[in-house]
Amino acid sequence: MESTISNEVPSIKSQLLDRFKAARGVVGKDWRGQLAQFDPYFNTKPGVDDMTLIGQAANEGSRRGQVDRIKRVVLAIERLAGIPHAPIL
Repeated sequence: MESTISNEVPSIKSQLLDRFKAARGVVGKDWRGQLAQFDPYFNTKPGVDDMTLIGQAANEGSRRGQVDRIKRVVLAIERLAGIPHAPIL
C-alpha cells in the first residue's frame, strides 16, 4: 500500500508561509518596520536577512528558505499581531 500522506498534508514550510501571510495581513504593509520595533533581533543583520528570506519565500512560493529561520519570523509576527500561535507540526 502506497502512502499518500505527502499529497494530503501540506509541508511545514507551506503551513508556516500561510501563517506568515495571515499575520502580515493583520500587521500591514510596514510589517518589517513594526517587527524591528517589536523585537530587537530584527534590527540586526541576521534579523533583516530572515525578514528578507520570508518575504521572498512568501512571494515566490517555490523559493527555498530554511524552515527554522521562517519559523522565527512567523512566531514573532504572530506575537506582534496578537495571534495566538498554534503548535507547528
